[in-house]
Amino acid sequence: MATNSTAITTIKKRWERAEFWLEVASVVGGLMVGVGLWVEGETSIGQRLVTGGVALEVICAWWVLVSSRKLQNILEREFETLRLETAQAKQKQAEAELHLGRLKEQVAWRHIPADEFVKALQDGPKARMVNVLYLRDDPECWSLAMEFIDVLSKASWPFSLPEPIKPNDTPPFSLFPSTLSIGANPTGISVEAREFKFPDWDDKTAFGVLTNAIVHCLGGVSPRENKSLPDGIFRIIVGPKEGRFFR
Repeated sequence: MATNSTAITTIKKRWERAEFWLEVASVVGGLMVGVGLWVEGETSIGQRLVTGGVALEVICAWWVLVSSRKLQNILEREFETLRLETAQAKQKQAEAELHLGRLKEQVAWRHIPADEFVKALQDGPKARMVNVLYLRDDPECWSLAMEFIDVLSKASWPFSLPEPIKPNDTPPFSLFPSTLSIGANPTGISVEAREFKFPDWDDKTAFGVLTNAIVHCLGGVSPRENKSLPDGIFRIIVGPKEGRFFR
């Protein structure tokens, strides 16, 4: 597109120069006519000057008309090129803004809408205890774990203070993200119970209410079975936000 615009500009300058010299030649033709009329009665050269000047003016006028049309066409092409370049620039700007929005969304910290979460937890029975684990080296995970404690407290659910996930240093688990080494997903939020049926929106058990509250307020959760947990005790594992990986 830039090469095409440069070529149009070059052609435009050539026609503008041509039009300038045509106008100069037309002035010369007018002078020739004037001089010819002045000396017409004294010598035959005057008639020749008049004839040549008129001819020169006619030729110049015709070429000026041609150049004007050429310049008009060039201006229309320039306008079309500018319109296309503007449209492309707007499209690139829109794509850049969309990409920036996605980046902001990706790095933005997750937050729990407290009122909605507390209301959802009040729709069913309570757990005996909720343990919250978080990824130690991710401040966003720690912040979200503290928000879980806050909403559990407001809903009068029993909980223990958040604890960092202890990495499994036994090969091959030592090669995996810490959340994966304890059986949770590498990203996102996992909720564990000793045993459960996969919850649906009508599940009014304590596990179903907790799971549905997380889904409703944070957009997703991975329910998991953990036979090492006592009955009625759940574990929330706060992994990094999707797109972020930490040990």
